Amino acid sequence: MDHLTPEDKTFLHELRQNSLLEREDAYHKINLELEKKTSAIIDKIEKYSASRKQLKADNVKVRSEPEIDLTGSGDAEPAKNLRGFSESLNSINISKDDSFELITLFNGEDRELRRACSAVSATSMPSSICKQLNSKGRKERPLSRSSTVLGGPSIDLPGLTGSEIRQQSRLQKATESVVNCLQSKLTNYETRLTELHLQHRQKIQENTMLESKVRALEEERERLLRSVGSLQTSLDKQVKLLDTCKSNSSTKNQVVESMRKEIDGLKRELKQSNAQVQSLQTRLNRTAEENEKLKTQNKSISLHLREVQAECRSKSDEHTHRLTNLEQERTLLSSTVAKQAHLLKNLTNQKRPSGLDEKANGYKQSIEIRTEEKRQYHFDT
Repeated sequence: MDHLTPEDKTFLHELRQNSLLEREDAYHKINLELEKKTSAIIDKIEKYSASRKQLKADNVKVRSEPEIDLTGSGDAEPAKNLRGFSESLNSINISKDDSFELITLFNGEDRELRRACSAVSATSMPSSICKQLNSKGRKERPLSRSSTVLGGPSIDLPGLTGSEIRQQSRLQKATESVVNCLQSKLTNYETRLTELHLQHRQKIQENTMLESKVRALEEERERLLRSVGSLQTSLDKQVKLLDTCKSNSSTKNQVVESMRKEIDGLKRELKQSNAQVQSLQTRLNRTAEENEKLKTQNKSISLHLREVQAECRSKSDEHTHRLTNLEQERTLLSSTVAKQAHLLKNLTNQKRPSGLDEKANGYKQSIEIRTEEKRQYHFDT
């Protein structure tokens, strides 16, 4: 029992309690059935005692009344007397009980009873008595003509033929066999009654034993109910703890679900970032390749630039030399222009004709145009 869990122990207690309750219900049912059977047996005993008293009264009446003469004086009187006797026998209510089996009273077959029934059937004897005599008869001692009927005096048969005497003897044998059959039934019923009394006492003893067992079971039931109450309180506590654990687990499950959602979002972002990194890596590789190409181009361009710079330096030197020359020429020209202007002024002062002034102005403009062209060329280079 130590290796069992508390849930298994509670389950075993419940099973024991259920088995005890089922036993208690079974004991109550057995008690009710025993009470019913005892009441039925008592009713049947009362009926049997009443029927026995009635049978004794009928026997006394048959023995005391001399009017019931089975012989009779005519042909129809024996049949009437026998019919009245059979009705008195049929009035005795001895029914078959379902609580016990009837003992077979007689074994074998009685030929004389068969012959008597066949003989009496001619005088309208009821068929039920013939069947009873055929099925439950026994062999009787042979009756003589001087034998008594129902303990009465011997019957003298004066003035009768042989067939009538035989018929009367058969009727006497039949009635005596019926009476013996009923007496044997009474003895068997008495023995059965004693057996039923013994069984009733045994049932009462068993009932007392069962009542003591039921009391013990009641005590055990109360003890189990107390233990069940304590177990119920502990179960309520465990249920409360289970509810708190369920609430905590529900909150934790919510937190876990939110964290799972966040993890899924981070995974998606990570996938996107990985895709971006891969695209950037490819771009970087492409830019690196382009950079290498540009480096080679830059090297070639730098070499070409150096060459161009050298050429430019040489050209700039040439241009500076030319500029210096041009400046010198310009200064010379400016000096000459100034001289010419002075001369022109002098000429104008001397009032020369207008054609000379126009020639001087045209010459001056041409000199200025040439100087401007030289400056523009120098600026472009």
